[in-house]
Amino acid sequence: MKNNEITFDYPQIEKLKIKTRDYIFKAQYKKAEQYLLRQRKKYPNHLFIQSTLAAIKYEVAFYKDDKIMQKEFAKAAKRLKNLLKSNSNIREEDGYRNLNEYYWFSQQYKKQYLLGVSKIKLKSKRGYYSQGVGATHYAAQLKSEGKDRDSYLWAKRAEKAWLHYFKHITKTYYDPWAWYALSLGLQGKAAAMEKAIQKSAQLSLRSVKHPFFKKVRRLAQVD
Repeated sequence: MKNNEITFDYPQIEKLKIKTRDYIFKAQYKKAEQYLLRQRKKYPNHLFIQSTLAAIKYEVAFYKDDKIMQKEFAKAAKRLKNLLKSNSNIREEDGYRNLNEYYWFSQQYKKQYLLGVSKIKLKSKRGYYSQGVGATHYAAQLKSEGKDRDSYLWAKRAEKAWLHYFKHITKTYYDPWAWYALSLGLQGKAAAMEKAIQKSAQLSLRSVKHPFFKKVRRLAQVD
């Protein structure tokens, strides 16, 4: 059955989104998943619930073995792509979020960046998130290919997007601080990178030695 957003209880869905984001902002993915599984019984066809469950199930694969990450990310991308095909008449915000997650898990970083650019053109500052993630990881990809100059330029672009994000959206989400750290590391700003990692660790209640941050340092090629 195709999703029809109009049929949903809008105030309750907004409360649901806020609570879910509170968990995710602190990297409490298990709690977010358990909460959404309960909510799915009330709203089984809502795209936000479906796409968020697909994303958080596989998000932690980022800092696992690279082969495991590729396999898990491919599963998430397939689920998110199917959701994009099967849902219609949805709120633009949920469609954007689903597409952003799809580009992330399918590792189409330049498209993710351009998605953010298009969002900004529509006067939505939430596009800075897609810009930041896309540019950061495209820069890391270029670095791994030995294209240091291009990587540096994209990392600068990512840094600029994250500064806009912190100014206009929030400074309390751990995830942007980690990618901001990576964008700095890719520019050779090791000390500034570590400071941003400390902020991300504080917000996520993780140690700076957590595998997630080890992966960030590895991508920046500074450890």
